[in-house]
Amino acid sequence: MKVIVIRQPWAWLIVNGFKDVENRSWATRYRGPLLIQASAGEPSVRELDDFRAYASKRGVKLPRQFDLGGIVGMARIDDCVTKSRSKWFEGPVGWVLSKPKRLPFVSLKGQLGLFDPPKRVLKRYKLESSAKGTYSRATRGIMSPRDLAWRISRFRPRPPVTVAFEHALDSRGDWDKADAWYSSQKEHWLGWLREYSGPGYYSRKNSDRTAEFVYNHVVCPPMVLWLGEAAGISRMKVQRAKHAALSAGHRLSAQSAAIRRVIPWTEVEAVLTRR
Repeated sequence: MKVIVIRQPWAWLIVNGFKDVENRSWATRYRGPLLIQASAGEPSVRELDDFRAYASKRGVKLPRQFDLGGIVGMARIDDCVTKSRSKWFEGPVGWVLSKPKRLPFVSLKGQLGLFDPPKRVLKRYKLESSAKGTYSRATRGIMSPRDLAWRISRFRPRPPVTVAFEHALDSRGDWDKADAWYSSQKEHWLGWLREYSGPGYYSRKNSDRTAEFVYNHVVCPPMVLWLGEAAGISRMKVQRAKHAALSAGHRLSAQSAAIRRVIPWTEVEAVLTRR
């Protein structure tokens, strides 16, 4: 969970579901829930007239007054783009937004850039915070396969614990890397997720799934372990997950389940969201 300060009437347009792109001069790697804070500065009469004309051309009638200097709602950052068909895109960078929602106004001193919400704001909106990250009860678990693929694309392909795990499985005859179409578990993940909007290589009947669903249904143990290790789960926990899998018998499904018991999706999502 992050907060961004936006001038009015842009903040109002976002949380009321009209403006689906926030124009910025800089990109962000953050993806996930975003609290929208209206800046404290009040637009001049001339600026408001210009804003009203701008919004009117896009079919939106602005209210006479706006909340200033506090949280007014939330949305979700899905992507950062330099080109868009959105009527609200002006660039040079557009933050692609979804799931807009108005919230009761809470006064808050603004900061530059993205910043973490204070505890009183989390408490006011009944959001949950922990050392592993910050999530809304309403938004936890909505990371999409596309979001997951974007994060995976930045990770190193062969972290050491996973490589050792692959060798151990191969030597036991549980898993044969020579038969795989991929050269690394990173490539395996990206190939698995690339066509998740359709049936893809595995002829999926239902492709409308979350990243959590994907993680919990993978039955390739090195693939499951790799995601935790590459994302930044502690080496000690990754080693523990590896040993749990090797002690779970010879079925790949049982080994994958053993890893997930040590490294559940909630922990993977938390480290992914922080990166």
